[in-house]
Amino acid sequence: MMWRLGLALLLFALPVRAADEPVPDEKEEPKVEAPPPAGAESNKDVAIKEEEIEDEEAGKIEDVKEKSIYGPIQQRLFDQVHELELGWAYLPLDPYVKGYGVQLAYTYHFNHRLAWEMFRIGWSYNVDTKLKDKLITQASNVSPDEFPAVLFWGNSDLVLKLLYGKQTFLNRTVIHFEIFAVGGVSLVFRNPYNIFDMDFQNPRLEIGLNAGFGFRIWFNPTWSVRMDLRDTVILFCFNRADFPIKNSALLGLTLALGF
Repeated sequence: MMWRLGLALLLFALPVRAADEPVPDEKEEPKVEAPPPAGAESNKDVAIKEEEIEDEEAGKIEDVKEKSIYGPIQQRLFDQVHELELGWAYLPLDPYVKGYGVQLAYTYHFNHRLAWEMFRIGWSYNVDTKLKDKLITQASNVSPDEFPAVLFWGNSDLVLKLLYGKQTFLNRTVIHFEIFAVGGVSLVFRNPYNIFDMDFQNPRLEIGLNAGFGFRIWFNPTWSVRMDLRDTVILFCFNRADFPIKNSALLGLTLALGF
């Protein structure tokens, strides 16, 4: 009888104990994120690239600041290596003769700052002034041979480009311009008469120094127009072996072809 009672108690206690024991949690399956589409960049990669671009731009700005304390300087848009000129010349300084002529020049440009005008040659047709006519007419001892004037000239000069810039005209057109200085040597042939009536008894072949300034305006990268103002100091005459120390000024307007 007792064993039956114990068995009944044992069977009654087993379900209670099973209910008290915790039920193990179900294992959660790990979530697998879908791979990004092909060619797409992560936010981290994009941020890194943006930082690299910013650093590169900052480096460029620093380089520009190192090159110029005035900020970024734009490179010349119009420039040339070879330059040919053909134009008009006016010689106004002689009180007895005014010269009207033509000139031809070639210039080699080393860089944006320096050039060599290898040659500039010209011829002048001289017109007597009223002062010269009056002296010859009223003074019996005055001869036309005493008034030699520049008939031919040739220069070779260094060109220093001082200023280059651009301006707007009526807010419609951009004009590119340049201001430069020149200096070098000159050969001058003077004669009292023009080429058609030349007197070979009174020629003067002379050498001197010349200097001046010029201004240029570009039409396009190939064509430009320039104005030159130069003064030549004649120092020595080869065939007369004298030192005349005479000035000869020239005002020139030329059309230039650059290539």
